[in-house]
Amino acid sequence: MQAVWKFPLTCADKSIIAMPKNAKVLCVQAQLDEPQIWAVCDINAEKEGRIFAIYGTGHVHESISGEYIGTFQLCGGTMAFHVFEVK
Repeated sequence: MQAVWKFPLTCADKSIIAMPKNAKVLCVQAQLDEPQIWAVCDINAEKEGRIFAIYGTGHVHESISGEYIGTFQLCGGTMAFHVFEVK
């Protein structure tokens, strides 16, 4: 059985989120000014930790890696962040 679930994303350089195995990430957006990730999940699957890196627009990093998931904005669009999943 499957469902679309929402997972809160912390505004840290890297976040580990416990999701059901093989969950398919759909998007990242801010909801009520809090970043969230939505994914299609097998509700009976075992959980696994998945790593997401967040990079702010204009912030300098030694390297940016991972698979691009999406961009979300906070504070009325004055701050933009880009989310990548690190495998």
